[in-house]
Amino acid sequence: MYTLYYMPGRANLAPHIVLQETGTRYRLELVDFQKQAQRSPEYLTLNPHGRVPTLIEGSFVMYESAAITMYIADQHGEAELAPPPATLSRARYYQWMVHLTNSVQESLNQWFHPDHFVSGTQTESAFKKNTEKRLEKMWDNLEEALSQSPYLLGDRFSACDAYLFFLTCWQTRLKKSMIRERLHLARFFETVKNRPSVERTLEAEGIASWYSINND
Repeated sequence: MYTLYYMPGRANLAPHIVLQETGTRYRLELVDFQKQAQRSPEYLTLNPHGRVPTLIEGSFVMYESAAITMYIADQHGEAELAPPPATLSRARYYQWMVHLTNSVQESLNQWFHPDHFVSGTQTESAFKKNTEKRLEKMWDNLEEALSQSPYLLGDRFSACDAYLFFLTCWQTRLKKSMIRERLHLARFFETVKNRPSVERTLEAEGIASWYSINND
């Protein structure tokens, strides 16, 4: 059985959704950031970066949300959350997963925490504006991709859609919407949010009312 270490609404959302999609047994272990549990010696032995998520399966421990998401999808091929290996669809799947974690997620982290990258009020403000411009282009690219099909790989939901959904959730928390104003991304957000697996995930993390396309 899997154990997923999480904090509500963080990057654990993607692998958590995939766990729900597979129907496999798992348990959640809260990492209480208010109590600095992510910095405890016990947790740092599991994840030396002090971040979430972390996945445990027996004696096997891994971290990095995208890696965990892909691992679970591959372990449960019957759920068909990833295309077959050595296919063009699989190559496209890799493209989206790497882009989402390496470019979109990183830019969102920079937008939320400019002070982690630069110092000084004016410098941080300029850094944040430049990051927002990059994000706008990335959302435009995703909007175009979703204009061709309801999901990133076509008509079928996949693990990379779980990953994109969690990033759109983060985006809805910003004062300026970059999702609502894009028709296909907004449709994607609502479609995925209404999946039973996603509803169960949000409920399990206690965040069912956090994310909305209408009041961001």
